[in-house]
Amino acid sequence: MVYRLVIASIVSMMLALVLPKASVADGQGTLMVGLESDLRSFDIWKANSFGTSGVHIASAIMEPLLDRSENGAYLPVLAESWKVSSSKLIWTFKLRQDVKFHDGNNFSAQDVVYHFKRLLSSKNKSAIRSVLAPIRKVEAAGRFAVRFVLRKPWPAILQTLAARSSISLIPPVGAVKSGKHHRKPVGTGPFRFVSWKNNRRLVVEENPDYRVKGQPKLSRIVFEIEPDEKIRFASLRAGKLDIVQGNLPAHIDAATEHSDVNTLVYDGPGAEVILLNTRREPLNDWRVRQAIAHAWNQKSIIENIYGNHIMAVSNPYQGLFECGDVAFRKYDIKKSKKLVAAYGKAIRLEYVHTGAQISKLLAKTFKAQMKKAGIKVRLSKLGEKQLLKSVFSRNYMSSSWRIIGDVDQATQMAALTGSASAYNLIGIKNDKIDALNAAIAGSTNPRKREKNLCNIVKIINEEAVLLWQGGQRLHTFVGNRVGGMAESRTRVILFHKVSVKSS
Repeated sequence: MVYRLVIASIVSMMLALVLPKASVADGQGTLMVGLESDLRSFDIWKANSFGTSGVHIASAIMEPLLDRSENGAYLPVLAESWKVSSSKLIWTFKLRQDVKFHDGNNFSAQDVVYHFKRLLSSKNKSAIRSVLAPIRKVEAAGRFAVRFVLRKPWPAILQTLAARSSISLIPPVGAVKSGKHHRKPVGTGPFRFVSWKNNRRLVVEENPDYRVKGQPKLSRIVFEIEPDEKIRFASLRAGKLDIVQGNLPAHIDAATEHSDVNTLVYDGPGAEVILLNTRREPLNDWRVRQAIAHAWNQKSIIENIYGNHIMAVSNPYQGLFECGDVAFRKYDIKKSKKLVAAYGKAIRLEYVHTGAQISKLLAKTFKAQMKKAGIKVRLSKLGEKQLLKSVFSRNYMSSSWRIIGDVDQATQMAALTGSASAYNLIGIKNDKIDALNAAIAGSTNPRKREKNLCNIVKIINEEAVLLWQGGQRLHTFVGNRVGGMAESRTRVILFHKVSVKSS
């Protein structure tokens, strides 16, 4: 309660100190959106990930082949229809012929083929390549058709292509080859790029040639980059921002008390976790990892940081299927201290985090919890772009992370845990997990796949290679002049139907 009162007081004091008057939404179709962090690049080869915030911007500019409705049905976007062969190994997508990129070039099969060939290339050292491992090749089947040829039947191919993620959004060949797309992105989406001031502001404007009649309903979107959630929320209350996201309990509670703020809640599979890099000493010793796991108090984290607004989890499959017992290591400080003593040497860790409120609170709490077990933790604050670079390059010891819910969990877990995977960020090499991943990849039986996925998590928990913070829940706070926002089945805000009322 004290924590919430302090935050609320800080928010009140900041109301006069937030974004300048020039940033006030003008009531003429300009939407002001506050984001936690900037992107590294719009070229996914360079970026690895668009990040928690960047994916909102990227999805306003670029589009995937498919989308999904609120009830999960697949909808055409850049592809107008699709079919699969009797072997389930060849998926053919017929593309729209009325689509132009923002630079005036026509969209065609060559753009789709180039995008995925580039991601699948052995020259691509990006970790995201592992997520596409089930795809053997992508080829043109005419000017407006593409074929995805799979290694084995892949039940999640449509889900992967429909996810508003870094791998599914299609840029034009020319802009990528020239290097322009890195900082001046080009897409087919409802908004086109205008300007970008690094770590400050990114502006997009209406695509006047967008093919969908009546969309978009905004003339411009200004994305303000502000890592401090307190400032973002204060700016929303002051009318200087229209949409912000966050999970601080004080803001969730305040939003329910004020009629000028609407709250949309995303709940989905996936999980907030802490990665332990087993490639680094002393995390290559099972006693150290188990000591950390038993010193980790998930219940306290959920109560004191998240205000009980997220759920406790021991796996990333909530809402999809139940696992039962997965050998979750419960908080047990006595057991943790015994494991520390058995290791027999001083245990020193580094924990990297961003400057976001939740991230800083989590870092301080992690350090305090480990201290109770006799484990010393040094905290290192990085920008989100730097943190992503550190984790993807394996140049870290421990860090908060997210198992996202929009992407197929089987593909994602194979990428995270496969011994040969470029996305194996925790360094685990386990023959049993590799066998389970192979069995999942070779099966289309949902029950068998689910059982094997649960067994993978059981080994993860036994090996203590990551810690579970809690489930996936994200709150989007919306000012009352905004229309067209609806509960989302993904974490991504889609702006094509969003409108603003005149002031």
